[in-house]
Order: sequence, then C-alpha cells, then structure tokens
Amino acid sequence: MDQATNSRPRQNILQSIIDADQDFEWYPTTEAMLSVVAADIKAKAWSVPHRYRDKLTGILDIGAGDGRALRYFKEHCEAHKLMAIEKSSILAQQWPEYVFPVGCDFMAQSLIDKPVETIFCNPPYSEYAEWACKIIREGFFFAAYLIIPRRWKENREIQDAIEKRELKTEVLWSGDFLNAERAARATVDIVRIAYSGDRYGGSECDPFGAWFDGQFEFHAAPEFQEVEGESLRDKALVSGRNLVEALEALYHDELARLYASYKAITALDVQTLKDIGVEKEAIRGALREKIKNLKNKYWQEVFNNLDKVTTRLTSKSRKALLERLMHAANVDFDASNVYTVLIWVVKNANQYFDQQLVEVFKHLSCQNSTIPYKSNQHFLDGSWRSRNGWDLREGKLGQYALDYRFILEGHYFSKEYSWSRDDYRAETLQDICTIARNLGFEGVSDRNLRGREWTPGVWREAYFDGGVLLAAKVYLNGNMHLKFHREFMGRLNVEAGRLLGWVTSQRQAEEEMGDHAAKGAWRSSFALDMASVPALAAA
Repeated sequence: MDQATNSRPRQNILQSIIDADQDFEWYPTTEAMLSVVAADIKAKAWSVPHRYRDKLTGILDIGAGDGRALRYFKEHCEAHKLMAIEKSSILAQQWPEYVFPVGCDFMAQSLIDKPVETIFCNPPYSEYAEWACKIIREGFFFAAYLIIPRRWKENREIQDAIEKRELKTEVLWSGDFLNAERAARATVDIVRIAYSGDRYGGSECDPFGAWFDGQFEFHAAPEFQEVEGESLRDKALVSGRNLVEALEALYHDELARLYASYKAITALDVQTLKDIGVEKEAIRGALREKIKNLKNKYWQEVFNNLDKVTTRLTSKSRKALLERLMHAANVDFDASNVYTVLIWVVKNANQYFDQQLVEVFKHLSCQNSTIPYKSNQHFLDGSWRSRNGWDLREGKLGQYALDYRFILEGHYFSKEYSWSRDDYRAETLQDICTIARNLGFEGVSDRNLRGREWTPGVWREAYFDGGVLLAAKVYLNGNMHLKFHREFMGRLNVEAGRLLGWVTSQRQAEEEMGDHAAKGAWRSSFALDMASVPALAAA
C-alpha cells in the first residue's frame, strides 16, 4: 500500500471512523480477494464489445473505503482511470491523488450516466441486496465484481434484476473474512456480473433504456393529467446559505421540474404522441441529454468559483486540473458530492503548486541563467563549462541556482518573427507572475506584459506592491532578456532546491547558493489545507 497516502496505521483509521460515527460496515477487502478480481479483469479486458470500447473505460469502486482496492488495481491491472464512491470523509482522505471521487452517499447517486469498464463493490452486508440491485439495474458497465453473501442466489430481487438486464453471472471465488484485517464470520462469493455476448454483439451495456422504462410509463389509453411545475423564479435563496447549499436546492428543484415535465409527456397515449411526431426513443434521448446538461450547468458554476485555486495555477496546471474536474460532470450534484470534489481539488492543487514551480524553474534553466551550488562536482571538475539547457533540466549536471538576470535564448532568425504572437513565451511570463503570487508577493500584475505590440529592445515590467517584479526585453531573433527582483529569485531558488531534494534546510540553501538564496524562504510557497474547503464553498 502507498504509505505516502496512508501515514496512519490502519487500526488507527478504523478507530477514527468508529469514533466519528463513520463506520458504515467497512470490512477491508483482503489481498487474496483482490488478486482474484484483478486477474479476471486482465483476462476479460479484450472482450469489451467494439461499440463500447471507447466509452467503457476505467474502474469504479463503490464503497471504496481507504482506496486500497484501487491501489491494487492500478498496480496489477495497469488501470489509469480510477474512480470511487465513499460515504466516510475520513476514509476518502486516505485515497491517493489519482483516484477521482464521483459520489459520496451511494444510494443517493445515479449510475446510469457513469460509463466504466469495471465496477467493484464490497458492500455493507446488512444492505448487500439493495446495493447489488442498484448496481445491476443502473450500472453502465461491462463487468461488475461484487463480494456478497452466498445467499445472493436465493434473493429474488437480485435474480430479477439480472434477468431483466440479460446479464450473466459467475462465482469466481468463495471464502470468508475470518483471517481478514477486520475479521467477520460472513461467508461470501466473489461474483462477476457481466455483459452477455462477445465483442461483436450481445446484451445491452447501457442501462438507460431499462431505467427510462421503469421511471416513465406510456399509457395505452388516453388520459389527461395536469402537472403544475414550480418555477425556479419563485424560489429564493435561503438567507445564510453558502454557495454550495444554495446551488444544491436550485438543482434539485430544476431536476424535479424536468421529471414532472417528462412524466406529463408520457401521460399521453402512444398513438397521440405518434400523431404529433414524437417517438418514445426521441423522448428518452432528450431526457438523457437534459439531465447531462443540467449537471454540467451546476458543476460549471462550482468550477467558476474556484478562483482561489485557479488564479494560483500556471496555464499548463490550470488546464490539467480543469480537464480532470470535468469528470465531475458525471457526478450527481448534491452538497456532499461537491464537498468531496473540493477536498480532491485541495489535495491535488498542492501537487500542482509544487510541480509547476519546478517546471518554471527548469524552463528558465539554460547556459546563461545558472549558477552551480558550491558543492556541485561538475563545477569543481570543469564539466560545468560545457553545460546546455537539456542536460541541466534532465539533472545531468547536478544542483544549481538561477541568476537574477540572464538571456533566455530563442530560435527565430527572421525579420518576420513577432514576439507578441509567440504564445509560448507569453505564457512563460504569465507563469512566472503566478509563481510569484504563490511565493508571497502581493499585488502582482502582468497587465503591462500583455496586450499591445512589443517593441524589440525596449524593457517592459511586471509590478507587485513592493516595486518591479521582473523586466523583460525581446529581440527579433526570439531572445528574451530578463531581470528579476532579487527576493523573488532567491525564494524561487530555495523552494525549487527543496522540492528537487537538493537542499534539506534553509541553512543548507544559504550555504550552497550564497546571495542567490532568500532569507526565510524555506516552505514559502503557497499551500492549501483541508480548512480551505469551506472557503471554496462560500458564496
């Protein structure tokens, strides 16, 4: 197990969830059970039907606990898209950063819009039948692996759900939890419930049609029904609610109105619908799209209010984070799910903050900009003189700091070259300003670096509350002359050295870098903690 994401002993975690009243019958899956499931996932991966090959990807663990099953699948199944649903916030905080939350309270989630290749679930045994039926009826999967009591075969609801979806079942393993980390007397089966057919045809993986038929009944005889929908304009935000709670109320109101409207449509007899040119499939498809768009609308509103995070990200990091966040558009929109996603944002944002600082430091590393540490052997043996940017960035020439002024070389030798249209260089300057904000420089503005045409050979500056942060001058060959505020470059050097593992303390940084290390810069880079989540959720 990944110790970096599981610093506390497991028994301490178990006691913590018991003390916090978050023990929702968490009995961790044993490694022997996981090995059976992982082997079958790898063996069956080739048989996903062609028409679903691009859509059904990844593994969803329902009731994921501390994420150990997904860690195992990542290692043994080479799975890259890993998602989880877990009600306990304490357990969810143990997940590694590559696990994306798609829900909190399972029974409050919808599975029909979460297509995955594999669903894995070790449910609470007092509710195993309800969980199994929901997964079978709603799950958009190629195969689901359930660890459930052996009496599942006698459960009529489970059997009916399997039959209605035309799925096939196979028991892969039978055993118990007597020797498990948290022992229990229950005897269980590992059951694979899967698509019946081959790569070219078979049962329907998409559950939306069956769900639609169960939710909306088309009447054979004419029937008039008046449905009064309550307009969102009649709703008012409750005083004192934060943004998340207000959005949740509005979302559920709008979703209820949507369902009421479609129930009103399906109250018409089939012949009347045909007379007006409306087919059942068209209604089904329209509702699917409406639900999807509604979720997108409300999740986008949450994302738009994450400026406390996004303004501290470089262009590359911001794009990467927002792309991963778009997975949340398939997550049901409620307050608990929003808070779970915000916790994920905090956890991952800090990694982006550290990673982007190192990336900017390396991007500025070239023959002209670097000064070796005093202990750098490459400087002492003379090989430093033949350095180049590639060897520096790849770590082949040891440790170094950046100077306060240098030339960043370009590769353009044409009079037609326009630096103002060089998005790559423009992003470099904006990213430097972002890093400065994260290193504690207040009031940083890159406005003077953007917009109007650059004049070759003329300095332009970016400012902060204490003066000039950086000055840049460009030339037609693409070269860019840079001058930095000494305190900024000193902080950047210290923090880059810390994150790269080159120095282990402020004192060592000052000894190695001399004047190129800022006093008190150790761990000066901005970081979020879990206490930031309420602020992200505030209006």
